[in-house]
Amino acid sequence: MRWTWDTVFQLASISKPISGTAVAALVGEGKVNFDDPLIQHLPGFALSEAYVTRELTIRDMLCHRSGWPTSAAIC
Repeated sequence: MRWTWDTVFQLASISKPISGTAVAALVGEGKVNFDDPLIQHLPGFALSEAYVTRELTIRDMLCHRSGWPTSAAIC
């Protein structure tokens, strides 16, 4: 198979350090805090449990403590 500029590549585990670095930069700029509730910055985000939606932090998401199965994807 030959790739083109429209070819979609799987990022695999490389997206994790990129995401963490981007969030850490925002923390360094004082725009977010690792312990901010996720919905403070993404008000449309919701899980089936209201308590978890309210309490889930940016740190929880970066540490994979959301309670989602490891195969869950956000699309």
